[in-house]
Amino acid sequence: MDTRRLTRIATTQRGLFTRTQARECGFSAGQIRRRVGAGTWRRVLGSVLALPGVRSTQVLRDRAAHLAVPGSVIAGPSAARLWGLAVPDGEPYLIVNPQHHPRVPGIRFLRIKLDRRDVQSFEGRR
Repeated sequence: MDTRRLTRIATTQRGLFTRTQARECGFSAGQIRRRVGAGTWRRVLGSVLALPGVRSTQVLRDRAAHLAVPGSVIAGPSAARLWGLAVPDGEPYLIVNPQHHPRVPGIRFLRIKLDRRDVQSFEGRR
């Protein structure tokens, strides 16, 4: 297990990491389950977990949604929150390719094809 590597990964992602990233750092599925069960790591959304002390906010859930669905684009109210605009809390919104049908409860999916010129990056998020 490479705890330092996982911590570095999570630090670049605002304290978030995926189960896949934990596995890539040498944690077994059982070790991940035990840490979540003990409260050492907290499940945020789908396969996304948080390090201890990471404060749960709507922006954090929006970021977690983006990590949970590779290739997605943060959209709608989630994008507005990311840019610092005041919008009501709610489900994270993601744009995915029309042929992509991820199943992550708690995320609102918009299935549209985007032109590359319509996508901006902000703090490493599309």
